[in-house]
Amino acid sequence: MFPRNIGAQIKSGLIKNNIPLYAEDSAAVYISMLSDIGNVVKVSKNFSEVIPTVASNSEAIGKNIKFMMCEDIAEIHDTILIHSLEKKEMNQQIIYFPILVGKNLQGWSMPLEVKLQKYMFGTSEFGACGWIK
Repeated sequence: MFPRNIGAQIKSGLIKNNIPLYAEDSAAVYISMLSDIGNVVKVSKNFSEVIPTVASNSEAIGKNIKFMMCEDIAEIHDTILIHSLEKKEMNQQIIYFPILVGKNLQGWSMPLEVKLQKYMFGTSEFGACGWIK
């Protein structure tokens, strides 16, 4: 899922990663907060199986994360991300949302449990890593 150099940095303790990366009923997603704010950069191998918002993982890559949110939240989500950047805080705090409303491939509401953490990807990418169940 992540390039080897990131994995090595995590193992050596240079980068702390506090979000669990695997569980059968959960998936991970990484979104950019620099170039194309909110766009999905990477997903775990089981993303489309756990999150029935896309038919395949490749459909999610390059899309704005708003595709899996209900319309009212999707309209303001980029603003929320920009506000988060304007705080100029880089911490490794995990933000936990025990229940959020997402939507499936047919547009029906579905409950999601989400944990988010801002994440530096090497020296050229900054974003947010999400664990979704």
